[in-house]
Amino acid sequence: MNKARRAIYAAGALLLVTVGTRVVDRHRANQKVALENAQLCTNAALLMHLQKENERLRAARPDIAAAEALSREHEENGREQAELEQLRHQLAEYDREQEEEVEKVRREIAEDMAKLARGEPFDDPNALRTAPVTGSIAISEAQNKGASTPEDLLVTWLWAVEHGNAPALRGLHFWPADRKEELPSNEAIFAMDANWLSDVTEVVLKRKTTKGDDEVIFNFELRRDRDVAPPEPTALGMHLRRFGDVWKIYGVSGSNTPSDGQ
Repeated sequence: MNKARRAIYAAGALLLVTVGTRVVDRHRANQKVALENAQLCTNAALLMHLQKENERLRAARPDIAAAEALSREHEENGREQAELEQLRHQLAEYDREQEEEVEKVRREIAEDMAKLARGEPFDDPNALRTAPVTGSIAISEAQNKGASTPEDLLVTWLWAVEHGNAPALRGLHFWPADRKEELPSNEAIFAMDANWLSDVTEVVLKRKTTKGDDEVIFNFELRRDRDVAPPEPTALGMHLRRFGDVWKIYGVSGSNTPSDGQ
């Protein structure tokens, strides 16, 4: 009897253990499924959030073409600003020069009024002013000095004649733009100028006459190492005019009388 009960109790206990184990296993499985479901929901929510964030970032992404256009516009504005500053500088420089010119005219007017009050005559800027000059130029020592001053032009002219440089002589003369007759050839120009200096070894400066700032007349004697054979000139008068930054020969005339009037 006791053995039978013990067997029944043992079987019941074994059944309880078996059933309990299965219940625990099922509970654990359910918990695992719940955790997996929760993880899936979390992942799904995170994925949705990332998709929305990605869309937001795409929408907020800058337009490269628009950015480049804006950059070019800024560069253009910078260049325009630089040009504007340059124009302002030029305008300020022009105003300064105008003020200096006005001040110069004011001083000249004040000086003229003072002369008028003292009964002194006014200076005529276009009046001829003649002054004696000294010095001589040996033809053999003449050099090409250009034509930036009347004196340089005279020396260059002597050099070009001495060396037979006809193209240089053509450039030293002034040729009117409205001249009707045909311009002389280089050979004719050289023959004309060389005729003045035939066998001349030295020129002696005598007078310099100026008219304003743009006209000069040189008078000089011609020295030869032989007797003069008429109608060879013994003196020359050379009329020079300034054209921009250079001087040019406007005319040459010869005479058989000393240029100093003696």
